[in-house]
Amino acid sequence: MIESMSSLIFTNHVKDRIHDRRMNTSQIEHAFHSPDKKYSGKEAGTTVFEKQFGSQRVTVITKQNDRHEWIVISAWIDPPHAGTQDAKKRAYWQEYRRAGFWGKWWVMLKQSLGL
Repeated sequence: MIESMSSLIFTNHVKDRIHDRRMNTSQIEHAFHSPDKKYSGKEAGTTVFEKQFGSQRVTVITKQNDRHEWIVISAWIDPPHAGTQDAKKRAYWQEYRRAGFWGKWWVMLKQSLGL
C-alpha cells in the first residue's frame, strides 16, 4: 500500500524503516523541500536529498513515477539513533574494522551467534 503525505509518497516498507530508525516524516519532508545537498542517485532516475539537523544528517532517496509524483525509496539518519538496528550495525562494523585478523574472526563469530 502507498500513502501520500504532502507532496511525497511513502510506501509501507519505507514507513516501517522510518519507524525502525526513529525518524519522523517531517524530517524527511524538510530534507526534500529544503535540502542542503541534492544530487542524482546511483540508480537511474533516483534523486538524493540531504539535510543536516544539528549533528545528524538525514538522507532521502526518491524517484518520480509516471504521474510525476515523488516516491520515497529510502531514508535514514546518520549517525543513527542509539539502540536502533542501524546503530548496532554501525557499532559492529566499527569494531570489525578496527580489529586484527583474530579480532575480526571473533567479531564475526559473535555476530553469527547473535551476541
